[in-house]
Amino acid sequence: MGVMIYQGIAFSLFTKAKERMKLLNPSSYKKWYVDFGLGALSAVGQIVAYPLDILRKRMQGQVLLIEKG
Repeated sequence: MGVMIYQGIAFSLFTKAKERMKLLNPSSYKKWYVDFGLGALSAVGQIVAYPLDILRKRMQGQVLLIEKG
Protein backbone atom coordinates (compact mmCIF):
# COMPACT_ATOMS: atom_id res chain seq x y z
CA MET A 1 0.00 0.00 0.00
CA GLY A 2 2.82 2.42 0.81
CA VAL A 3 4.40 1.91 -2.59
CA MET A 4 1.20 2.91 -4.32
CA ILE A 5 1.44 6.46 -2.98
CA TYR A 6 4.84 7.43 -4.29
CA GLN A 7 4.70 5.26 -7.41
CA GLY A 8 1.30 6.76 -8.24
CA ILE A 9 2.65 10.27 -7.81
CA ALA A 10 5.76 9.50 -9.84
CA PHE A 11 3.80 7.85 -12.65
CA SER A 12 1.24 10.63 -12.87
CA LEU A 13 3.93 13.32 -12.84
CA PHE A 14 5.85 11.54 -15.59
CA THR A 15 2.74 11.04 -17.72
CA LYS A 16 1.54 14.63 -17.38
CA ALA A 17 5.01 16.02 -18.08
CA LYS A 18 5.37 13.76 -21.12
CA GLU A 19 2.01 14.97 -22.50
CA ARG A 20 3.02 18.57 -21.91
CA MET A 21 6.36 18.02 -23.63
CA LYS A 22 4.57 16.50 -26.62
CA LEU A 23 2.41 19.61 -26.95
CA LEU A 24 5.26 22.08 -26.51
CA ASN A 25 7.94 20.35 -28.57
CA PRO A 26 6.64 17.42 -30.63
CA SER A 27 9.96 16.76 -32.36
CA SER A 28 11.99 16.07 -29.23
CA TYR A 29 9.58 14.35 -26.85
CA LYS A 30 10.68 10.89 -28.05
CA LYS A 31 14.37 11.46 -27.29
CA TRP A 32 16.02 9.35 -24.57
CA TYR A 33 17.29 12.35 -22.63
CA VAL A 34 13.80 13.82 -22.41
CA ASP A 35 12.56 10.57 -20.84
CA PHE A 36 15.55 10.59 -18.51
CA GLY A 37 14.91 14.18 -17.41
CA LEU A 38 11.20 13.64 -16.94
CA GLY A 39 11.92 10.47 -14.97
CA ALA A 40 14.18 12.46 -12.67
CA LEU A 41 11.46 15.06 -12.29
CA SER A 42 8.93 12.41 -11.40
CA ALA A 43 11.20 11.19 -8.60
CA VAL A 44 10.03 14.26 -6.68
CA GLY A 45 6.94 12.28 -5.67
CA GLN A 46 9.09 9.59 -4.18
CA ILE A 47 11.26 12.12 -2.35
CA VAL A 48 8.15 13.69 -0.82
CA ALA A 49 6.42 10.44 0.15
CA TYR A 50 9.40 8.43 1.43
CA PRO A 51 10.06 10.43 4.63
CA LEU A 52 6.38 10.18 5.48
CA ASP A 53 6.57 6.41 5.06
CA ILE A 54 9.62 6.23 7.36
CA LEU A 55 7.81 8.35 9.95
CA ARG A 56 4.78 6.08 9.83
CA LYS A 57 6.92 2.96 10.29
CA ARG A 58 8.78 4.49 13.24
CA MET A 59 5.53 5.45 14.91
CA GLN A 60 4.22 1.90 14.46
CA GLY A 61 7.43 0.47 15.92
CA GLN A 62 7.26 2.81 18.89
CA VAL A 63 3.81 1.51 19.75
CA LEU A 64 5.20 -2.03 19.81
CA LEU A 65 8.05 -0.96 22.12
CA ILE A 66 5.65 0.75 24.52
CA GLU A 67 3.33 -2.27 24.68
CA LYS A 68 6.21 -4.71 25.38
CA GLY A 69 7.99 -2.44 27.86
